[in-house]
Amino acid sequence: MPNIKPISYLRNTKKLMQLCDKSSDAIYLTKNGYKALTILNSDRYDRDMAQLEIYKKIVEATNDIKEGKIFNAKEEIEKLDKKYGF
Repeated sequence: MPNIKPISYLRNTKKLMQLCDKSSDAIYLTKNGYKALTILNSDRYDRDMAQLEIYKKIVEATNDIKEGKIFNAKEEIEKLDKKYGF
């Protein structure tokens, strides 16, 4: 269930921090009945950003495959070996 509070909660940072610590869910602050701010605790934010980065990489890789931007690793290593004598 979403945690929705009025924007006046920003005045009481102690209460807001306690609310953030209790839950890893987002806290939505409203102004005049409409969403104004969304607050996440820092662990949740970091986890979400890491997950988003993974999703971005998957989309990039999928697009590369669709565009034919793929290489045979064995062949590429052989080319490097010939060029640089690894």
